[in-house]
Amino acid sequence: MQTSSFIERRNILFKKWVLVNDFETYLDPSQLLWVKDGISLLTCCSLCDMEQSCRTFFYHPSLNRCLGSQSFKRGLPPDQSVRQEWKYYTKAPKCDEDYTFNKTLGFCYKIHEERRTFIEAMDVCEEEGAKPIIIRNAMETLQVQNFIIGIV
Repeated sequence: MQTSSFIERRNILFKKWVLVNDFETYLDPSQLLWVKDGISLLTCCSLCDMEQSCRTFFYHPSLNRCLGSQSFKRGLPPDQSVRQEWKYYTKAPKCDEDYTFNKTLGFCYKIHEERRTFIEAMDVCEEEGAKPIIIRNAMETLQVQNFIIGIV
């Protein structure tokens, strides 16, 4: 089996923090790592940087309150009052050289133009520490199709 090109994904390396202006993101209480009061935004960011399991944090500037978390939830929170003034931060993805981050799909990719069999493509991915894209649902199918159409 020959492929005209193949796409691989690589684990994302997180390097910096970004403020997410998303009013439909909220803290999952089961993923809470800590609550710190009386600290600055910079200290909150540093705490999450130092904690390996911390992937996101919420910060309330008026209260100087920091909530470190392993993850977050999408959708409207059950208690709308918890959203007032809270700022949500997440680690911004940084891809390795020659890789590009796809925000919609949530991973870094690299396109290889050479024709290869599936086994050859797997070998190249393994050599680079990556995996071939495995499409798991209709949204990913559509995104990959749109992406490929955009580069052809």
